[in-house]
Order: sequence, then structure tokens, then C-alpha cells
Amino acid sequence: MKPKLLVPRVPQDILAKELAEAGLPVACAPVTKKVPTASEDWFDPMQRLQQGEYDWVVLSSVATAKFLDEHYELGELLAQVQVAAVGSATADAIRAYGGRVDFVGPDPASAETLVEAFPSGSGNVLLPCAVGAAPTLAEGLNRKGYDVERLRLYESVALDELPLTWGEALALGEPTVALITAGSVAQAAHRQLSKAGVKLWPVPMAFGKSSAKVLRELGWPAGAVCPTTNTEGVLAAYREIVAGLDKAD
Repeated sequence: MKPKLLVPRVPQDILAKELAEAGLPVACAPVTKKVPTASEDWFDPMQRLQQGEYDWVVLSSVATAKFLDEHYELGELLAQVQVAAVGSATADAIRAYGGRVDFVGPDPASAETLVEAFPSGSGNVLLPCAVGAAPTLAEGLNRKGYDVERLRLYESVALDELPLTWGEALALGEPTVALITAGSVAQAAHRQLSKAGVKLWPVPMAFGKSSAKVLRELGWPAGAVCPTTNTEGVLAAYREIVAGLDKAD
């Protein structure tokens, strides 16, 4: 029997649906919630973005693309600017929401790999992000010659309890795999699993290097890192973990 894959997304999420369609037994539920910052702080940069006053906008996660589409029509919002995505999963999400993508960072996606691949140049860059996002991307693009403006849109806050969907899958006492899509997800899941007193923890699967780093710091190291931040990458990492579990048996 295939181990359940715990996905920190709603079942209607693009990636969650694709994983289910690929035949993985998914249990989907968020472990964090997004609390928006004051919307008046967005008004000026969003207006300038729509008027074409930025040379680039860089989207560093699927969550940010989704958040923007929930508050604006993403295709219209990004129509007057060059768009960069941190990796293939973020690029796929932008396109799914009607946006155009001009530059995609290499997978496995991370701020470091995007900065390394991004062309040196000049101009104004808007970087929408979460409160508490690491400064790596902004600082790296600054060093490449760009003037970067960070726009903190939301804060990722851990839910108080382990989601019921995850709890039901874990209660079966069988091996499971948890997709860890961000450092905030790693921290939230670790806290919730600890609070719930789960005996057999899921094997974490990191979406990228930054998630893997946070998992190591938590003492919950990733069983695999997705080679690409899309469905194919998740499938590959899932198969790697399952092979390891089979050997252990």
C-alpha cells in the first residue's frame, strides 16, 4: 500500500489535484493560515505595478501568486511588467492564474539559485513576500544591480491544532510522507505533531533547499528533496522515500 502523502494545501489546490490525479493517496489540509498586512500599505506599489513603473516583479512562492490572485486579477496586475518566478511550480501557478512568466529560476527552487541565474542589470524590482521572509532574494538582486522594493503582503501563522485530515491519516499507525512546502510549514507541522503527541511521525519531503534547511534545524531531516518544485518533482521525491521505507522493512 502506498503511504499517505500529507499535503499542506486545500484539496482544490492545483498541485494537490495533480498529485491526486497522478495516483498518490493524498490527505490535504493547510497547517498555516495567511493573515494579510494592512491593505493600505499595498495601494501605492500595486498602483505603480499596474502602471508599468517597475521593470520586474519577482514571485518567490506559489503562496504569493495565489494570494495576489485572490485580491487582484493576476493577469491584469502583471500585464505591464516582466515577471520572474523562483521555480517551475511558481511559474505554473502564475500561468494558471492567467499571468505571463518571462524568467523561471532553476529547480530545486530557492532564493540562492534564482539570484545566481538572474541576469545582472539595473532597474526597479518589486518583491511581494510574506512577513518574515528571508532577505536573501532582495539582497542578492541588489548585488546584481537592481533596486529592490519588498512588499510584505501577509504573515504565515501556524494553526493551533494538527488538521483533522492529517490526524486521521496518522492515526492509522502506518508510514506517511509529509510535503513541506516552506520553512513556515515545517515549523507549523513540527509544532502541531509535537502537541498532538504523534508516535509515528511522517517522513518529511522538502519542496526545496530552504525547506530542507529548516527541517534540519528542527531535528526532523527531510527524507528527500524534490528535484523540481512541481508535480513531477514531488512524484520523484515520493518514490525515493517509498523506496527507502521498503528497504527498511
